[in-house]
Amino acid sequence: DESHPWNPDWIKAGRNFVHRHRARERVIRLVFVGDPLKAWQWLEYPERVRAQIESELGVERVELRPWHETAVRSWLSEVGFGPAGNEAGRGRLSEVTGNWGERLYRFGDRCREQAHRWPELLEELARETEVSTLAPLFELVPEALPALRALGEIGTLGTLEEVCDHSDIELQLARRTASWAELLGYAHRDQAGWTIDPLVLRALEGATP
Repeated sequence: DESHPWNPDWIKAGRNFVHRHRARERVIRLVFVGDPLKAWQWLEYPERVRAQIESELGVERVELRPWHETAVRSWLSEVGFGPAGNEAGRGRLSEVTGNWGERLYRFGDRCREQAHRWPELLEELARETEVSTLAPLFELVPEALPALRALGEIGTLGTLEEVCDHSDIELQLARRTASWAELLGYAHRDQAGWTIDPLVLRALEGATP
């Protein structure tokens, strides 16, 4: 709801509401749920402000990311279809879905009535995974696209400063974009530099501008 934007004052008001209505016999927790755009808007505030808010108000941040391999395997075993005991099949499943929950569940819906056809159904999903369908799935923020593409193209470089040196992206935008992508699981960094999720890279091909 745009009438209630994410900002420090709103979060403090939520904390005060919880404190006023808390009683000994019950526990009240306030959950702020946001999409990629809300996450982008939240990152407009300086890091020190966000860190102070999270520390002072006891904010617990929960991030949605691709499933770990062990979680995928457990899910496949539980539902009873797909490549639960097939390492090569799970590798192909990871390649097609990126282990993102929405894609995994879409595969699961197809298999529910025809479990024995899971290899064919997985390849059908792969053929239908066009770049034009991926961009809306990840809700890529237009302002983040230039820096996200730059990270994807030259992500083997070690620092954001080096990325900016090889593009026309401002450092402030690069930092905000990298924090946003990392927050959403769209990218991660290690000693070698930044790596964009393969499915997100494909989504960038169909994103505008």
